[in-house]
Amino acid sequence: MCWSHKFEALKDRMWDIAKASHMGRFQDLVEKLEDYDEEAFKWLARKPLIVGVTQNPNWNHPDPTSALTLTKLAICLIVHNLLGGIVISKINFENIFVSESKHFLDLMHNVHLPSSSRDESNNHQNKNQITCFKMPCVMELQGAGVKFEAIEDDDDELNLSMFDIRFEHGHFKIPKFKVTDCTETFFRNIIAYEQHSSDDEPKYFTDYAYFMNKLINCKEEMTQLCRHEVLDNWLGDDEVVALMFNKLDKGTIISE
Repeated sequence: MCWSHKFEALKDRMWDIAKASHMGRFQDLVEKLEDYDEEAFKWLARKPLIVGVTQNPNWNHPDPTSALTLTKLAICLIVHNLLGGIVISKINFENIFVSESKHFLDLMHNVHLPSSSRDESNNHQNKNQITCFKMPCVMELQGAGVKFEAIEDDDDELNLSMFDIRFEHGHFKIPKFKVTDCTETFFRNIIAYEQHSSDDEPKYFTDYAYFMNKLINCKEEMTQLCRHEVLDNWLGDDEVVALMFNKLDKGTIISE
């Protein structure tokens, strides 16, 4: 087969994969591509959606009724913009918060929800919880003997949410968070969405920004969180990140 004919045949196979309407058909075409052109398969296998599908435990047992939904395809487009190391294969697409997302911004918001909110029977904030409007900063907490500890994803089934913050036995356990060039833009978009959405309560991103603002008052406190690996500063300048967190929640209303 000459090169041009093989290229056209390979292009047709790629289009067939893209148009597959259910998981069984999708898997069959991907496996045939591996037999036809191993290099093309390796290239495709590095794509986020393919990685998420092939890591699924049901990969070798296709269900013809399992559809590649619009939500799953949308996640493929936005996965690089998600925070906290969200893994596609760990997203529960059956969860009502994810499956009924209204648009891209709503979807990006919902896949970050903490584990407690993923239970549909617990879709309202615990009535016994009290909102804290005044809290000590990093230096004050360390002066009182509190230790900071970064927690990372160790769950085989669910993604660790950036909101799964815990205080246990004198240890403030905070999911490790990477600050990049896109962080501020991402937060401002999601916070604006929460502030203007009547059905988003609690307001997770708004509350997180408020929490970080109270925790970090200066460059030195930002540096302390980096030393404890709670924050991974890809911007390089701790003062810039401290100022970013100090401004994110300005003019917002936090959850009651």
